[in-house]
Amino acid sequence: MGFLPDIFVDESLAARQAQLDGQWSSLNALQQTCDNFPSQAWVEFNNDLRNWREFYGSGSNWSQSSEKATNSWQGKAQEWAARMAASGCRGSVGSVGGDDIPSVGDAGIPGVKDAPPLSAGIIDEALEGFGKVKDSVLAPIETVGWVVTGLIVLVLVGIIVIAVRGNVNVAGLGSVGGS
Repeated sequence: MGFLPDIFVDESLAARQAQLDGQWSSLNALQQTCDNFPSQAWVEFNNDLRNWREFYGSGSNWSQSSEKATNSWQGKAQEWAARMAASGCRGSVGSVGGDDIPSVGDAGIPGVKDAPPLSAGIIDEALEGFGKVKDSVLAPIETVGWVVTGLIVLVLVGIIVIAVRGNVNVAGLGSVGGS
């Protein structure tokens, strides 16, 4: 099945996650070589790194929720780059999007770029498209419904007027109305 595209993959989000995974790997290599990195922060970083790798390995790259989670992980990577710079660690962490970013502090660690604004995921786009189709199908039906309702009201008003002003013979009741 390798020749068919996977419709449940947002290719741009998957590429962004792959690049972000490279940044997490760079941060990991940097913290392992940094003598000034606090031991408590080391445990916290390794927990975040393990959780990031679990998220990345899950293949969650097809919905707006996936994009929100990716943005959150990108924010965590930014925080770690800044914390490592503040600890005096020296090294390089690539930026998401391919642009070079000025160093954070004097440590020479480029920061991780801010996450881009959310875009609609594949499922979200499909649901949005379904909503537009539903609206275009239901609009004429709704219009016909209002026309039919108006006609029914007119017929009922006509029957009432005839019944009140005219002589109407109702089965079993005899003549109703009139003068």
